[in-house]
Amino acid sequence: MFCNTVGTTSADPTRANVTRPSPTGQVLPRFFSHPSGSVTNFAYLFDYAQFAAAFPDHLEAAYAAELPKPTSIKINIGSGSGKHTSERLSAVFSVGSHGASESQLRGWLRRWEEEPLLWFERLFHRFQRFEDAARQADFDSRLRDALRPAPVLRDLIEELVAQLSAQAPYKCLHLTDGDVETNSGRIFMRAARLLGGDGPTLLVVEGASTAEARKLMRKYFSKPVHMTELISERARPLVEDALGRHTLALELIDTHVCAAANAFAGNLFATGAQTICYEREGLRGAALATGNLSAVPRPCLDIYDRSLKGMHWF
Repeated sequence: MFCNTVGTTSADPTRANVTRPSPTGQVLPRFFSHPSGSVTNFAYLFDYAQFAAAFPDHLEAAYAAELPKPTSIKINIGSGSGKHTSERLSAVFSVGSHGASESQLRGWLRRWEEEPLLWFERLFHRFQRFEDAARQADFDSRLRDALRPAPVLRDLIEELVAQLSAQAPYKCLHLTDGDVETNSGRIFMRAARLLGGDGPTLLVVEGASTAEARKLMRKYFSKPVHMTELISERARPLVEDALGRHTLALELIDTHVCAAANAFAGNLFATGAQTICYEREGLRGAALATGNLSAVPRPCLDIYDRSLKGMHWF
C-alpha cells in the first residue's frame, strides 16, 4: 500500500515514510492503488486525529507540490537463497533479508544529510529494527496507535467481523496471484490441512487470480467467504471509486477482518499477509494487557511451512 513514499533528510529510520523539508515539518504521502491507479489521501484510509496525536510534526500531502524535486534513494537488499519448496509447493517469496540494521541505514544516509528532501522507494523490509529496544518499543506503540482505520471504515470492519462471527469462529486465508498461478490446487489443499476445511473461511487474493482461486477454494473448503459478497450495497461507496473500481479501502478492510479471524494462514513473506500478522500481534498484546486470554489470537501460519525465526512484521 505504501508506494513512492517520501522520506527524511535526518538519517532517522523513524521518519521512513514521511518527508522532512525543514527541522519541524513532515509531509504525509499520497496512496496509490494498483492496478486502477487511483490516488487517495491519508484521511481516506486512516483516522487522522489518532495519527496527529502520535506524530504531531507533519504537513498535508499537498505541501509536497511546493518543494523542490527530491533526491531519489533506492536501498537494494539481497533477496536470499532463491526459491523455497515444501511438499511440492513453490514459494513465490523466498526467505530473504530482514532489512538493514540501524547503523547500516544511518551510514548509508549520512552523505545526504544536507539534502532538503529525500524520496524513498520500496521501503518494505528495508529497515530491520532500532538497536535500542526501548526506542523500538516506543516507535512500535506510536505507529500502532497512529495507523488506525478511518472511523467510517472502522465501523464497517466491526460490522463485518460481527457478521462473520455470528454462527461460528471464522478463519482467513491470504494468497497472492503468484501463489495461485504457481501451485494451483496444491496450495488450497495445504491450506485446508492447516486451517481445517470446515466452517466459514474468508479468502483474500492479491491480484487478478480471483476467479480461479474461488473455484479451487470451493473444492477444499465447505464454506468459502469473499469480502466483496459480504459488503452491502449501502457500504460499497466506501470501497469503490466513481467507476466502480476497488480502492485501497478494501485492502485495509481485508487486513483488519483477517486479523480478527480465529485462525490465519498465508504467504507470510508477502506484504499483505505480513500486515495482517502485524495487526494480529497488536490484538494479542491488547488481549494480554487486559488479561483476556480467550481473545489472544493464534499465531500466523505460513502456507509454505518456512521458518519464521527472526521475522518482524514491518
